[in-house]
Amino acid sequence: MPDPAHLPRHPRGRAAHAARVVRALRLGALIAVAALVVLLVLTWPSSAPDLEGNNVNIVITGLWIGFVWAVARLQDDLRRVGTVIGILLTALPGLRVVRAVLGAWWESYRESSVDVPVLLVVAATTTGVIALITLDILLLHLRRSTGIGRTDPNDPARWRPLREPLPEEPGQAQGPGGTGGPRRWVTATATALPVVVFLLAATLPTAALRPVNQVIASPVPQAELPQRPTIPATEVSWTYRTDGLLAMAAGAAGPILVRDGEVEALNPDDGTTRWRYTRPGASFTDLRPRITENEEVLLVVSPDARHLALRIADYVKVLDMRTIVTVVLDAVTGEVVLERESTTLDTLQLTDSVLLDGYDAVSLDDGRTLWSLPRPEQDEDPEPQDPDDWTGPVAYSGPAGHSTLIVDVDYEDNGSSLTTNATLTLVPEGDPTATTEVPHVAVDPAADSVVVVDGWTGQYSAGAPVIQGYDGKDDVVPGWDMQAVNLDELASGADGSSRTIPLGQAPGIHGAASTAAGTLVTLAPVTAAGVEGRPATTGLWVGAVLDTITGAVSPGDQYPGLAAARLGTTRTVDNAEVTRWVTVELADGSPPVRLRIDPTTVVNAARFGGCSPQQISGWGYLDDCAAAMSAPGVIVIALDAGRYPENAHILYGLVGQSR
Repeated sequence: MPDPAHLPRHPRGRAAHAARVVRALRLGALIAVAALVVLLVLTWPSSAPDLEGNNVNIVITGLWIGFVWAVARLQDDLRRVGTVIGILLTALPGLRVVRAVLGAWWESYRESSVDVPVLLVVAATTTGVIALITLDILLLHLRRSTGIGRTDPNDPARWRPLREPLPEEPGQAQGPGGTGGPRRWVTATATALPVVVFLLAATLPTAALRPVNQVIASPVPQAELPQRPTIPATEVSWTYRTDGLLAMAAGAAGPILVRDGEVEALNPDDGTTRWRYTRPGASFTDLRPRITENEEVLLVVSPDARHLALRIADYVKVLDMRTIVTVVLDAVTGEVVLERESTTLDTLQLTDSVLLDGYDAVSLDDGRTLWSLPRPEQDEDPEPQDPDDWTGPVAYSGPAGHSTLIVDVDYEDNGSSLTTNATLTLVPEGDPTATTEVPHVAVDPAADSVVVVDGWTGQYSAGAPVIQGYDGKDDVVPGWDMQAVNLDELASGADGSSRTIPLGQAPGIHGAASTAAGTLVTLAPVTAAGVEGRPATTGLWVGAVLDTITGAVSPGDQYPGLAAARLGTTRTVDNAEVTRWVTVELADGSPPVRLRIDPTTVVNAARFGGCSPQQISGWGYLDDCAAAMSAPGVIVIALDAGRYPENAHILYGLVGQSR
């Protein structure tokens, strides 16, 4: 029989049970931390820099905690005071990081509805490390309190399994590493508990949160979708008041409204809600790739109007990274077709079936990344920027061709202060290597951007326009011969097969009128008049209007639709009674459309006596007192209802005549 004096010592009684449970918890914490580190690597966003700003604070905190742990492990006699100090020096800095990370996660979700899962993983990993080190320090103290040495095979603080007690040791309790006597389920539960708790903490909030509220509509067969009308009706079919209106768009089944954190589609026949997509707290990001004076571009509609795309972006200071979520909705049903985390705020384009999200072409059918454009070398590791300054190198976001994408835009001014034309690089959506350059493409001088309608755009047929010495004050800017070209036909590569439609002479494309009417609208020759260098015409701003469905071209002064119309308010006086009207004056000389304004629906109604009808401008038509849009099944007139609440509008639905 071995000499009892030389047998390994074991914790006894309560100390043995405590050692057993704490060792199991420590093992579980170690497993949890290892799993969380793997999860952290998998979820770490490419937009986050490696060691910048607040990331350095996290790393420094980690190094400090590691130093405290190392000092504690070197102690042979860790007393109670030392144990408490070691735990505090570990927990307080670590919990400070956890608090900052969780605060950033909640702030991002509350203010933008963007869930940043990596922040939860960082918080859970940090908490797991704190728990692991705290449990290890407790075991170091337990070693001292039981009188067991560091080299003893039954040291409770050791990481290897403990030595089994010898059967001949009468009355001695099983050690923490033993298999007999102790309740195995207690040890197993203590081991599993940290793994379950920390993994759930890292993943459950993301799985449980539902940032989106939706009302879904039924699908509509293509043959039953309404047509986009041209001529407005003279009677109001419905009215609808909306607060916070930021933008309007034409979906395949009717008008679409954009408010802060909400997209709503209306039924064109009665103005009721068709579908609604709401993300409380979210703000949709301006998609303009260039800083212009034009209104914000908050959504992109596909050429067939069956899909629309938006972006939500947030800047996470605690990790010095930006988070961007791109959402694509079915414009007919309101269902989410695609939601993906984007790596850049660069280009957002739609064909009928593909999304170009920055440098990635993504299928709308299954969400697969079909191909990716090479990133410029200087953007391989983009620096975080203030959200207001995020712009991209591909200077166009909007609808592309039905099956063609614009992968590069080179804007030119030809010696003037105005952007006059651009060279486009096109690729078929299925083959990014088959590039086609299209020179002398006309731009919208108000937005400094190309304009694409139903896959068509304008091109100067006699080469790049030359405006030497234009200073935005006195010079007359004539038009140049322009033709309409189809992006899909140009990108197909078939020589001589692309159609061209003459549009007459024009100095550019009228983007706002094109969007409002759903036609390709050219500007009339202009003089460089007045307000902050913006071009202005001496008469009608619209030169020609192309119906992209029929191919018909109408002179602006003969067009009966919205493209060349004047919108505003007028008033009449009858027996001292003043009546105010929303007035649409058509350029072809047809009788104006007048819609009576109910004074009870408008704040400060007296203002609308002096808002004379104006042509659709390129500088934020929703900032005007009245705006209009032709959508499938209805023409919508939006009347500014006053300053409070902000962006309140009364919508008038006119079921017009289809072209």
